[in-house]
Amino acid sequence: MSKKGDFFSLCKKAEVNSLVNAKLFSNREISRKLKVSEASVRRIKKKIESGEELSQKRKKKCGRKPIFPPSSERYFKKICLENRFATTKVIKSQLQDINVNASECTVRRKLKDLNFKTCRPARKSKSSPGPKAKRLNWAKHLRDKDVYVWRSNKTQFVRRRDGEKFHSDCVVRTVKQPTKIMIWSVISGKDTGRLDVVKGMMRQDQYKMSCKIALFCSWKNGF
Repeated sequence: MSKKGDFFSLCKKAEVNSLVNAKLFSNREISRKLKVSEASVRRIKKKIESGEELSQKRKKKCGRKPIFPPSSERYFKKICLENRFATTKVIKSQLQDINVNASECTVRRKLKDLNFKTCRPARKSKSSPGPKAKRLNWAKHLRDKDVYVWRSNKTQFVRRRDGEKFHSDCVVRTVKQPTKIMIWSVISGKDTGRLDVVKGMMRQDQYKMSCKIALFCSWKNGF
């Protein structure tokens, strides 16, 4: 015999409900007929009188627990932000440290849910604040022009979200090698000018003088 009305099946509760609504039997008589406790009959009767539903409401969500609860999701995001170049296998291995056994497919799906896209990293040269400001101004001036994207043959990917293409953690640093030899000349539709080897880097005054010499040679040679 059950002691709590909440443990009854819906069928048993419906039988109690039917006898209570008939108003022909006392609580004790209903208890004996249906072989339930009198206390259970009183509880069900009280629910009926208050208009409460007889079916039990679930307090928690049913079904399989999520692989990434809020704490694990925060740790997942931390891994991606601290090491933008972490592979799926590396992320999976680090998740095992907190007892999260997720497959690589699950890791990829979670990356997509958190808006981490797998992209080739942008290449950006190392520079001091001065050249950075000049390059920024140059980029703003020419932002409506054609953009040429240089690609590397080496396959490498980075985890980044929207707006993080040039984030300091998401780019591959490159160093430009100093120019070894600089040459200067002039060319026109009729002919080419003299080829000069520039010692060191060409300064502004040297460039202006070379332009004047080139114009003079062009006038003298008739082209």
